[in-house]
Amino acid sequence: MKFFKNNKSIFLYFITIISSSSFILSIYNYRITRNKGNIDPGFMQASTFDNDESLCKAGSEDISCIKKIFNDFKLGKRNILFFGNSQTGAVNDHYESAKSFVSLLQKDFFELNKQINIKGIWFPNANIVEFEKINLLLDKCNINVEILIIPVFLDDTRNERVRSEINQYDKSHCFILNKTKEIENSKYSNLEITNKKIKSNLLIFSLLSNMNKNFRLDIYRLRNFIFNIKPESVRNIREVSYKTNMNALRNIISLRKENKNKTIIYIPPLLHFESKKEIPYDIKEYRKFKSDLKYLCNKNHCSFFNLETLVPDKLWGQKSSTSFLRGKKELDFMHFKPDGHIIMSKEFLDILANFNTY
Repeated sequence: MKFFKNNKSIFLYFITIISSSSFILSIYNYRITRNKGNIDPGFMQASTFDNDESLCKAGSEDISCIKKIFNDFKLGKRNILFFGNSQTGAVNDHYESAKSFVSLLQKDFFELNKQINIKGIWFPNANIVEFEKINLLLDKCNINVEILIIPVFLDDTRNERVRSEINQYDKSHCFILNKTKEIENSKYSNLEITNKKIKSNLLIFSLLSNMNKNFRLDIYRLRNFIFNIKPESVRNIREVSYKTNMNALRNIISLRKENKNKTIIYIPPLLHFESKKEIPYDIKEYRKFKSDLKYLCNKNHCSFFNLETLVPDKLWGQKSSTSFLRGKKELDFMHFKPDGHIIMSKEFLDILANFNTY
């Protein structure tokens, strides 16, 4: 009691700080709750497809869908795998029956050749270094993928960091079913377990993760507002990251060539390219990027397809503004509408017909 009296002002100071902070955080959380929606700057207005028998969103704590893909591929006779980012796993103007082109393709192939097993692994803002990590894991686990299909976005060569969730797959024991409990038990450190307990008992702490995500989005919007960055603003090549990603792609192709498996590289659809309107790349750099990919494939005997004009402008969507005071909607250069996925599915049905698949 004497200690409390001697330090009364300090206690009052901390109580005031905690109370005022909690009040501000509660107001901020109310704003988030009121303005519901997908807050990820990689998606904005687009909706993600649910994980199904064919499509899996990787790079999260939930390993159940990627574990299923690995186990299905171990049983499969002829496996085809799509890597992808959110163009594969998300869509604008979503409706209940809308499907990713990977899921649509699997359905079509099931009717043509039941031995073909088509799956897709995607994660937001995926880079090729991360694709290489998954490809190395497939090889380590002796999973044979007859055809691997990789979209290469110039945007995704700007980052070479491998997220922790992807690195965690190295400890997965190849997602063997009877090892799952062991993986789950060893996944969290004591600090992480303590954090989970705190979040479960104190409401304000349980909301911090979501508020942090929203706060980063607000910082992202503020940056775009200050520097007048728009969806069509030019994003230049980052040389070091570009070379690292291209080397990762070369490594993927080389390893698969050693294993006598086929690799398809494609340049994904790009809004405005066919209509000659503004695109978010320097034209000379974009041409060099396409030339580099084509040369890499010719030299390493992979198959190369340029699909940049495949999806017409009218089948792309809009997203909520990524800047303050710029209106509610802006162009989305990454995600198209469900009809775009239908077009992609039909295109790959034709492409894969040339690989003795049906």
